[in-house]
Amino acid sequence: MINNKSRRDFIKKSALTVAGISVGTAAFPTIDVKGTIIGTNDKVRMGIIGVGNRGTQLLQALTQVPDFKLTALCDLYQPYLTRKKESVDPRYLVPRGRPVPAMGENFGSDIALYNDYRKMLEDKNMDAVCIATALLANIALEVKQRVEWDPVKERFANSNAANELLHYKYRKPWKL
Repeated sequence: MINNKSRRDFIKKSALTVAGISVGTAAFPTIDVKGTIIGTNDKVRMGIIGVGNRGTQLLQALTQVPDFKLTALCDLYQPYLTRKKESVDPRYLVPRGRPVPAMGENFGSDIALYNDYRKMLEDKNMDAVCIATALLANIALEVKQRVEWDPVKERFANSNAANELLHYKYRKPWKL
């Protein structure tokens, strides 16, 4: 089912929802799992699932937010998880216009690293989780099969059905 909503509509409605929730809950204190009352001056402790290209871009943006505190990273691919760009397979650095962003950040030793999102979700040291899934993962779920991406040809190597989904009308570039 294709939803013809624009990204702008989505962002507007998301902002209104967040504003409504914020105003509606301002009178009630938030209490974390340890029973501590979280005030407006506390940082949001967040973990990020998927720290490849899209996740790294989100991570770079979030680290600019003063009330953000990174507590955990989760990824199946070890070079992304350990933030070592020199260890990334060169095939993933090839696609035109979408290189893997710079990595090598030093977040300190108190960041938990996970290769299983379920274990990360058990971590009680987080207030929120950001899930940075790629379009490719969503397509794999849609065709209900394991798909192999060829970064040089920018196509799925083993699924014509998945390749068809790359060319839907909704795949036009976003316009702000």
